[in-house]
Amino acid sequence: MFRITEVLDGLDYPYQDNLFRKHVHYVSWAIPGLTFAQSTMELFVKGIENAKDMMFKINHQAETGTLYPVANITLMPVTNANYYQENTIHKNIPFSKEEENKQWIDVFNAHKLMATELMIVDCRDKMLAMRHVDTLSPVLATGFWNNIVQRLKFISTNDDVGKLQEIVIIGIDIKNYRY
Repeated sequence: MFRITEVLDGLDYPYQDNLFRKHVHYVSWAIPGLTFAQSTMELFVKGIENAKDMMFKINHQAETGTLYPVANITLMPVTNANYYQENTIHKNIPFSKEEENKQWIDVFNAHKLMATELMIVDCRDKMLAMRHVDTLSPVLATGFWNNIVQRLKFISTNDDVGKLQEIVIIGIDIKNYRY
């Protein structure tokens, strides 16, 4: 069983140094553009286009992808991804609970290979994407956040998680976020 730490105001949460030393497993969603996930990937792949290409493959195939063994980074697919004019992915149907469960199973299978004690689940990009839904965005973001926390608590008590000791979930309080 591992400890879950929630950091809802994690705009500047420091994790990159540990990522370079492979002491942490960074998990997020493959949201391209000026996002935390893409900027983290760009630290390890050669160029912006390579990061966008990998995100496109993850989203197009609707499969979780990892940079391991190059880096301890795992990204889950999203149903809407804007690659500007070329290759935009837009599906109006969200992933089913079974598909989401499979994605999380893939994350934890990748984590077992990495054998780190700390996992960072970065929800900031997903929460920021919800800010465009006007007045419902705080409600959607809170629901998303609670779903992630509950899912991870369930996994912590029911699955083999290897050496994992702690998961830090990073988010943004979008009610107070100014962009």
